[in-house]
Parts: sequence; structure tokens; C-alpha cells
Amino acid sequence: MSGERLDRRNFFRHGLRSLARTVADSVSSDTSPAGASAAATDGRPFRRLRPPGALLEPAFLEACTRCDACFDACPVDAIVPVPEGHLDAGTPRILAAETACTVCSSLACTQVCEPGALLPLQSPQEIEMGLARVDPQHCVTHHGQACDACVTICPTQPPALGLVDGHPSVQASLCIGCGLCEQLCPVYPKAIQVEEPAREAALAAATRAKLESQASRDDAGRVESAPQPSEEKRRTRRRVEPIAETVDEAKLPPSTVPRPLAAFLLVAGPLFALLGVFGWLMLIMGAPVAQPLELKLGALLADLALCLLFIVPHSLFARGLGRRWLNIPFGPCGERPLYVFVAGTTLTLLAYLWQSSGPVLWAADGVVALVLRAIQFGGLVLAAWAAFVVGGAQMLGLPHLRALSLGRKEPSAELVALPPYSLLRQPLNLGILIALASMPQVTLDRLLLAIVFAVWILFVAPYEERDAEMQFGEGYTVYRDRTPRWMPRRKPPTA
Repeated sequence: MSGERLDRRNFFRHGLRSLARTVADSVSSDTSPAGASAAATDGRPFRRLRPPGALLEPAFLEACTRCDACFDACPVDAIVPVPEGHLDAGTPRILAAETACTVCSSLACTQVCEPGALLPLQSPQEIEMGLARVDPQHCVTHHGQACDACVTICPTQPPALGLVDGHPSVQASLCIGCGLCEQLCPVYPKAIQVEEPAREAALAAATRAKLESQASRDDAGRVESAPQPSEEKRRTRRRVEPIAETVDEAKLPPSTVPRPLAAFLLVAGPLFALLGVFGWLMLIMGAPVAQPLELKLGALLADLALCLLFIVPHSLFARGLGRRWLNIPFGPCGERPLYVFVAGTTLTLLAYLWQSSGPVLWAADGVVALVLRAIQFGGLVLAAWAAFVVGGAQMLGLPHLRALSLGRKEPSAELVALPPYSLLRQPLNLGILIALASMPQVTLDRLLLAIVFAVWILFVAPYEERDAEMQFGEGYTVYRDRTPRWMPRRKPPTA
């Protein structure tokens, strides 16, 4: 049926939401006031999910000066302005279906609001953004399919979401309205949405009715008294993704200058990455055991150097000072393309300069070889599945290349907790480890490749998770505590 078709489409295209967000914002900005007032999201009235700590709607609209401070403070760019054509244009809201509040540890947006429209909060338990509501008509669990995406990602302790008879159920007293459940819901229209509490909705409706009454007497049809950020200010605003608290962002060049030539040249990065992955796959598929191979110490040392040439920059440029270096040439938009270029180039060099060295340690044949091939194929499928859910284009930096070419802000990352990430925290790395451990033909150089990559993956996995916790805050912390890293566990039966 149609709902099932849309479910699959959105499930596998989760990585393209950032592009859809750009298109949606463009359409919203061109909507007329009358049309905007009647605009709907999933068939519902235009929603205003305010950031954490927001005052009640009338007081919030009076206090908010549209200063943009909360926009810049949000580490995941979840806070966006209400588009033009609405009476409260320029005020902050959160589009939970696209990028929800990740409940960052610092609650940064509440700390930078000088006008006081957002009250400073000290803990996630103080957040009261709204209440999540489940729509059984669209929830796949009510149509014979198993799903626990919203339950897995709920950041509250104890969880506000749980499964009752296999269906998600919200405990209103615990829900903070962050919207992570709405963002990660794999169906469209969303089966779970965050709504304002009834008291807030009533006040908001009264306030908007008053504003609309005033606007109807004004030919402009919009609130003139609300200062809007200038185009120059919008275009010069920039932010480096959080890498270290001591980084001086002012020393970095602006990222809003279109650089089509740089983007065109950096397209080589994704091409090298794909070429390198193909060559690496050829290496792990098996060693050339048909002809006798002798021990070549020089070849082994050269292979080790190639491994380090790939591993060291791959880890160095992924965090801290290395990320800052990648931000220097072209700003945040160029960081990911440069990273992909370096990683792709070094992986290509590793794959095509690799030298085989004997002796042959083992060469399986017959049924054993078929079993090892099947296990290896399963590992590669797991890795490909994980990469696909995160978004292959995002991993290759294609949205960043587009933003760099057009002089736009860099795309924000998304916290993904859909399968296989709902089962494991490291499915991509686990798939690689399985593929390395099940090579049917292994020479000394292939053993070196497997050992070096396995040690590196096991060593760097905790650092990757620490980076994700710094970026996504409380939402990732709860996800990490509930989800195993390497081995999936059987979930206890629900009540």
C-alpha cells in the first residue's frame, strides 16, 4: 500500500534530508502571507516548536529580538528562523522532523539569549518544549511491522517512550519534547510528532490572532517592528563545527564566498575514495596463491608504510586540531571535501601500490572457502548497509561540495539511530572487521593488512563515539548507553 511504499523510501533515503531541508526553506521563503498562514506540515497547521527554555508564546514574542544568537549557538543547527510571510518571521523554531534538538550537554541556546526569550537551563530535566504524540494511522507497528526507532533514541531518564504490546507509548510526565523521536521516525507522514502543550497552544493561538488582527489593518500584512537580520549579516555568519573549546574562530576565513573552482577540483576526492575502496576490496578478496611467493621484508615494510599513510591522516583530520587545519583553506564547507580527498588519495595509493609477500599462511578451498566467502560477503553487506543509512553522499562530502560551490552554510550532521545503528553503535566498522577476518586466502602481507586495520579500528572506535557525544550531546549519550558497540543483544520482552 502507499504507506508502506513511502515508509521504505524514507527509510533508505534518510541521508538526503539535508537537501530536502534546503528546498523546503527556499519554498517557504517564497510563500505569500495568506498562503503561509494556512501552510501545513503533514496536514497539520504551521507548527512553532520553540527552543528549550522558551517563555510562553506572548512573552516570547515580546522578548525575542531576532538576534540570531541561538541559531549560531546550536551545535547541530537545529534552530532555524520562522520563514518570511509569517507574522513572527525571524523568531527561532525547531523543525524536529528534519533536525531535532539533541539535548546538548551545555544547553547552549539557553545560555546565549540576552533578551531573555530563552531562560537559562541547567539540566535536560528542565526542558519543556512540547509533548510527543503517536499517530496509530501512520505508525508501522500498527500495521504489522516491527519498529522501535523512537523508543531507542529517547534521551530522557527514565525513558518517556516505551513499547506497549509492540506499539510506542509516550509517558507525558517524562517527555521533554526534544523531537528526536520525530526526526528518526522512518515513515512519512511522521507517525510521531512533537506538539505544543494545550496551554501553550491556547496562548499561542490568542497571540497570533491578535497579531493577525493588527496586521489586517496594515497593508504590509507583517510585523514591521521586528528587526530582521540584514542579508549581509546572514551571508557573513559562519560557524566551525565544535572541535575544541579553545579554538579562535575569528582567525578562520569566512565560508560564504562561492568557490566553484575549488569545489570542481575537490570532486576528485569522492572519485579517489570510490577507486580506493574498490582496490581495497580486491586486496581482501584473496591473495595470489597460484604462484609461489617468497618472504620480502622490504615489501612488508612498504606495505606497513602505506597502511600508516592512510590511517594517520584519516584519524588526525577527523577531530581536534586536524579539523581546524582542514577548515583553514575554505572554511567549514571545505572541511569534509578536503578530508575525503586526503582519505581517498591515501587509500588509492595503498590499494594500487600494495606488494604481495609470502609465504602463504592458509588457502581454503571447497566448502570451507564457500563458508568464508559467505561470511565475508555478510560483513561487506553490513558495512554497506550502515554507510547507506548514514548517507553515501554525506560520507563522500557531496552536499558540502555543493555548499562550497554556492557559498552556502555547511550541511549539519544528523544523529542516525535506524537499523543497523539501532542494534549496534559500530556496524560499519564491525562489517569491515568481519570481512578482514574471513579472507579465504591469506599471505603474510594480507595478515599484516588485517592486523593493522583491526588494531586501528578497535583503538579509534571509542574516540569516534566521544566525538559523536560532543556533537550530539545527551541524545547520543542515551543512545550509547542503550546500544551495544559490537555485539547486538536480545531485547527483553515488552509488557
